Amino acid sequence: AIHGIAKLQHAAKPGGIVAVGVFSPAMEAWGTDLSGFFSATADDLMKYFPLSDGWTICDRTEYWILRVDRDMMGSFAFVVARKPPAG
Repeated sequence: AIHGIAKLQHAAKPGGIVAVGVFSPAMEAWGTDLSGFFSATADDLMKYFPLSDGWTICDRTEYWILRVDRDMMGSFAFVVARKPPAG
């Protein structure tokens, strides 16, 4: 998944937007097996878009959902970042 995020970083045009959403490791507290899946907190994701390199964080969020129909809790982390403009 790290490789995938790097591809998104490089594929974005200067000034372009990158949005990344992944499972949060907090799901494991509810007994969800995340082995085989990439999981990260929103803070972990923000490290891929360093402000020191000119990235702008447009949104950063983590949230829980309750799937009543499946008696399942889910937790997700999202970051939306703008690549620095050219020049």
